[in-house]
Amino acid sequence: MHQQNQIKRTLALPDSIEVVRACSTQKLTKIRASVSKAVCQHFNFSDARGRPQIGGCVKALRELERVGHLSFQRHPKRRLLKARRLDCAVPNPVEVPAQAGDVRACAGQG
Repeated sequence: MHQQNQIKRTLALPDSIEVVRACSTQKLTKIRASVSKAVCQHFNFSDARGRPQIGGCVKALRELERVGHLSFQRHPKRRLLKARRLDCAVPNPVEVPAQAGDVRACAGQG
């Protein structure tokens, strides 16, 4: 049976935090996602199929960053998207059946 790794618990240890800092200084970039790959490899955080648990590692690193143990840069391709609103209301649908089962194939398709 595959032993489940406790990512958050392991990375919260003082010695592990030092290892994470070392991994982040060895990487050319200090972006959380790329550091998490190295951390998963170092601590052998993998799922039952042997794939690295990058998502869980990123979450644990984010929490360590939030409490002040670590600091990471934002990914340059990631930017916060702002919600956009239309200038006017969306028009009501035209010639739409009341029930989904009433939809018929268009004459031009098929």
